[in-house]
Amino acid sequence: MIALLLACAPCDGEVSLAGPVSAGDSSQATFLWNGEEVAGCGLYWEVDGIPGGDSTVGTVDTCGIYTAPDVAPAAPVRLLVATDPPGTCADCCPHASVSITVAP
Repeated sequence: MIALLLACAPCDGEVSLAGPVSAGDSSQATFLWNGEEVAGCGLYWEVDGIPGGDSTVGTVDTCGIYTAPDVAPAAPVRLLVATDPPGTCADCCPHASVSITVAP
């Protein structure tokens, strides 16, 4: 089983935002896996462990548009993207996360 795990492609990628985010503003996130953009809508997104986020930490739609809350959170939030929800892949789901500091 260890040999099988070592033969697996890396599951982690990169996610980045188009620019800084201020309270109430939106920014497009981009997901790269193996150096290529995973384009299109329908990816799995969450903010601070909440699928789709909420009004406290901000929201993210299935196309990766993050909208910051109207009041900036005191601490940075974590934006996570994956090709599938956690626990649903037989092997590993390509995924990435990034920390976002929302400006007031």
